[in-house]
Amino acid sequence: MNQLRSLLMLSLLALLAACTPAPPAVRAPGSVRGGDLVVHLGIVPAAIARERMTADATPQHQPPSGSTDAHHLVVAVFDANGARIEDATVAITHRPPRGAPIRHAMAPMRTGDVSSFGAEFAISRDAGHRFDIAVTRPGRKAEQHFTFVYDNLH
Repeated sequence: MNQLRSLLMLSLLALLAACTPAPPAVRAPGSVRGGDLVVHLGIVPAAIARERMTADATPQHQPPSGSTDAHHLVVAVFDANGARIEDATVAITHRPPRGAPIRHAMAPMRTGDVSSFGAEFAISRDAGHRFDIAVTRPGRKAEQHFTFVYDNLH
């Protein structure tokens, strides 16, 4: 009887664990810690970002010129000790509320002595834009994934 009760309790705990939802995505702009990394995501209108960037910092992937929905996304990656990681490969997938997902490799950018990764996307005025970020560090095969949700309400 004791074994049956233990088995039932373990089964119930396993069922509850399986039904527990994953933690929600972090609201952007913001930061998320996962494994041994901390990822920061910033989003600004592309026109403002372009005014402040040097030619070598301009991201390779840009929406059509004149797009009023163009936004610059910047990702900074740090290790658990707070050291900036500059040699990672970073990819970002934008999943808009409506429409197909768009994936870009984020270009390494250097602004002064600060290194980050950037890309531009057309982000429609809408809530619920999802950004899935994949970070791969040299010498490691596994990507680490981070998710942010952004509401473009301006």
